[in-house]
Amino acid sequence: MYVGSCLGALCRVAQPDTLKAILAAGPLAVQQPPAAAARQLNGVVLATAAKYAGARLEDAGLLKPFTDAIKAAARDADTGVKTAAARAAARLASAVVGAGSAQAGGVLTATVATLQALLGPDQGSEVVRVTLLAVRGLAMDLAAGGEASEALLDPHAPALVPSMCAVLATGQVSGITRSTAEAALQKLLRVESGLEVAQRYLASGPAAVARQTLTDSFLRRLQKLTDEDLFASEEY
Repeated sequence: MYVGSCLGALCRVAQPDTLKAILAAGPLAVQQPPAAAARQLNGVVLATAAKYAGARLEDAGLLKPFTDAIKAAARDADTGVKTAAARAAARLASAVVGAGSAQAGGVLTATVATLQALLGPDQGSEVVRVTLLAVRGLAMDLAAGGEASEALLDPHAPALVPSMCAVLATGQVSGITRSTAEAALQKLLRVESGLEVAQRYLASGPAAVARQTLTDSFLRRLQKLTDEDLFASEEY
């Protein structure tokens, strides 16, 4: 998959016509190849391009087709393509918000919907784990942009938090998936700096699984999580 990473990274500096050609020949192609390995390659291009060239897509007229390609990848039957979609969704949202695009709100709504779908009970454990990692990374990226940036995720808590809590409630997930869910909730609800965001969310009348999971004792335990090293070696 190094070829995919290289092609995606090239999108950062490629001329607009070359950028369009790389994406059109791979992840944005209407007809994706039948071979799983080829679709995985396109998924790597998608995720890497989102990271390195996400902020360029609007000017290139590619923002909507790129977002649609992420949605399509999330519906793919292959685990590798799905995990690439999760990374691409979070990275695109981060890039577009960071660029101050007028389309940031719409992109964030679309990408959060994709992440929510990839956290569903019908998804495999690796897809769920990588998606949780992506949510965590997105929350951290937006927090790094300041208060106004990090607050952009708050309206999307009703879409993400119940699915994340459901992962914890099943009792059938691996230890690493559980740890990732807790770490993602820590960042999404910003409990390290206080419980105000979590309390506002709970006061909004969330789904039962969220109310049952986000107890005072659980939230205070999240405040004390210091497992950064667990995720330091893995990019979302």
